[in-house]
Amino acid sequence: MPYRVMALRWRPQSFDEVIGQDHVTKTLQNAISSERIGHAYLFSGPRGVGKTTVARILAKALNCQEGPTPTPCNKCTLCQEITEDLSMDVLEIDGASNTHLEDVKKLLESVKYAPTHARYKVYIIDEVHMLSKHAFNALLKTLEEPPSHVVFIFATTEPWKIPLTIHSRCQRFDFRRISSKQIADRLAHIAEQEKIQVDDGALALIAKKAEGSMRDSQSLLDQVLSSGDQKITEKLISEVLGLATRDLFFQLTDSVRAGNSKKALDLVATVEEQGWDLEDFADGLLDHLRYLLLVKIDPQTPELVGLSQDDQKRYKEQGAGIEEEDLLRMTALISETVNNLKYSSRPRFLLEMLAVKLAKMETTVQLKELVQDLNRVLGKEVRTDPSPEIHQQPTAQEPPSAKPAPPPPEPTEETGDLWNQMLSQVNKKKPFLGAILQHGQMGEMQDKVLTIAFPKSCNFHRERAQTKQNREVIEGEVSTILGRDMRIRFTLADLPEPSIKPMTAAKPSAQKPSVEEVVKAEPIVGMILETMDGELIE
Repeated sequence: MPYRVMALRWRPQSFDEVIGQDHVTKTLQNAISSERIGHAYLFSGPRGVGKTTVARILAKALNCQEGPTPTPCNKCTLCQEITEDLSMDVLEIDGASNTHLEDVKKLLESVKYAPTHARYKVYIIDEVHMLSKHAFNALLKTLEEPPSHVVFIFATTEPWKIPLTIHSRCQRFDFRRISSKQIADRLAHIAEQEKIQVDDGALALIAKKAEGSMRDSQSLLDQVLSSGDQKITEKLISEVLGLATRDLFFQLTDSVRAGNSKKALDLVATVEEQGWDLEDFADGLLDHLRYLLLVKIDPQTPELVGLSQDDQKRYKEQGAGIEEEDLLRMTALISETVNNLKYSSRPRFLLEMLAVKLAKMETTVQLKELVQDLNRVLGKEVRTDPSPEIHQQPTAQEPPSAKPAPPPPEPTEETGDLWNQMLSQVNKKKPFLGAILQHGQMGEMQDKVLTIAFPKSCNFHRERAQTKQNREVIEGEVSTILGRDMRIRFTLADLPEPSIKPMTAAKPSAQKPSVEEVVKAEPIVGMILETMDGELIE
């Protein structure tokens, strides 16, 4: 017996078996129960979501010997003939192959004849939008006043191409894409019935690739089974369908968090070397960040159901180490790249730029913290607590038993000289970084590690100083002065608040100062420019 593909073997035979289209099937069942049967229906929606299948089920529901009934028996002669495509009263026509006026005229000639032995004569026209203008015009009169024994069912993926005169004579039902979870659950049921061994998460990968089409997912499952392997795994699906593995997305995210541009570029190279589709990879990376964002918002999100236990654990661990704002910025960058990949002749170059941008992207700075710190530097205290000032209670004192963090050791002649030299060199390269370091103090130096301490009130300065770029500048200058590689450790300690000269109004000048002159005169301006990635206009 010839092999029947899975999409045909597991085609739904009743309304209850249709997945993801309850808004259509329930309405049709209620219409049949209440004997409010229309003479023309228009089923529109993406490919493979059940349009033609529901049309066949509707034909059986109307003609079943127990009907019209919302639950056809699938056992009577009429139901079996429709299922096996042998009924002379249910005609399925391909609109793409019968586009001309003559084809529609032949169809309309048979409309006036009564059914052979069924209750209704049902005409299912698939891809009806392919009919010519003259063919549509020929249908108009019959659609407006058809014989009582005739029902037309039109199916299309492009409803906007159908004339409004046809639309107005039909009851339209819009079919939706099926969710990945519903597809994965259906595939799991099929695998269980077919006695196919499947790993957790493997079917979720097929469901994602199917893009909402149940028929596509079943065809992909057939393709994977043709490989001959006894068990379906994510690795097998990736090899057969040319999809990047989920582990690659985790590796790329780790390299981005570590600021490792080289590792990120190596992973992009791996994608192309394996022959994986670059657009699919970028789209998969977007889905990966979506999972991370959902886990960040709700660790128990149902979106992870269907993934393996190991993958669920990795998403929760990796999501915990990334801020929501950073995930949103990364998602925006990737979305832009996904759109550009469709029109680019050099997709790998775009992905490489994306990888470097993500790796070099600074972590998000909270605006509230920035405002607090700027006002502190300016010698002002601005309230950020929204509660009314007149009802504000004094800050509670720390309990006497709490031991304060020990202050850093007093600078020696050697460390003091090193500190002054380092400040001088940093000021020449990055004045705003020099302004940040003025709030700190040289700590102890052990082996190849130098400690720089900041007052507890200057946590913002410590965070800015230890960003990747600023740390490299400081470590480079210290290493140059001492003649050996040094690493910097930044801490908070019980130190007095440094006295910083408040900003004063600049005297009018005939010539507009340069950015460098402004930064040297007011280092805080440079810090704002760097923190907010800004540009000095005036």
